Amino acid sequence: TAKVTIVSGAMDTQYAFTTYTLTSVTVNYSGTDQSISNHTYSNLTVSGTVTGASTGTIAGTLTVDSTKSLTPSSGTIAMTNGSIVNNAVAGNVIFQNLTINAGTTTTSSSFSVDGALTATGTFAPSGGTITMTGTGWSISGSPTFSGLKISGTPGTQPTTSFGVTGALTVDSGITLAPTAGTITMTGGSIVNNGGATTNLVFNNLTIATGTTTTTTSFSVAGALTSTGTFTASSASVITLNGGASIANAAGALTFYDLTTASGAVTSARS
Repeated sequence: TAKVTIVSGAMDTQYAFTTYTLTSVTVNYSGTDQSISNHTYSNLTVSGTVTGASTGTIAGTLTVDSTKSLTPSSGTIAMTNGSIVNNAVAGNVIFQNLTINAGTTTTSSSFSVDGALTATGTFAPSGGTITMTGTGWSISGSPTFSGLKISGTPGTQPTTSFGVTGALTVDSGITLAPTAGTITMTGGSIVNNGGATTNLVFNNLTIATGTTTTTTSFSVAGALTSTGTFTASSASVITLNGGASIANAAGALTFYDLTTASGAVTSARS
């Protein structure tokens, strides 16, 4: 395995390659305010700062060293059957766009995505929290997050289905209201720091195996389906909008305050 260190400028100005696929090579961007050149990397390490326009594909491990940062101004980083390792604090890694290609990409790290998170392959973090920031973010594919935080209200609300195995958190003043798809909670918690039920409106919500809890309020516009256990504390108001339904097939639903808005609400098995 060879190691190539980029100390300044673009990689193309320092090295000439007969192919743009860098097999068994770890490329280390160690300079300040760099841009990632558009190549396919076996492994890529950031031991400096990346702030410029950056596009590239990593087929192995993307590593950000402690106290360093990966905050490109534009571009898309694509992962192909690899892993993301952020040894810095969560706020030091902010992807403009992140694409998960075919295969399985793993991570137990926390980081942010300011634009499109596109999963055509398997993306199921074993730990950490992914934060969606700004107003231009989107999620496509069917990822399963360990923790998901919404810190910006998107200009276009999500329409895809995805899962969360840890905490789903909506920050104060932010709105998450998918217009299609299903969010599946497998254990973990729902935290709506926006306060009002209108700040978090599920199109469909599925409570899968395990126990999902909440101490905050939210709404469901479509189907609330449970095969696991859901418990809401005394501070919670769960609102079923007109046309919503409850399907408690084999689970246990415990509400403190359950409110139905105008329109019919149907249920199967109490």
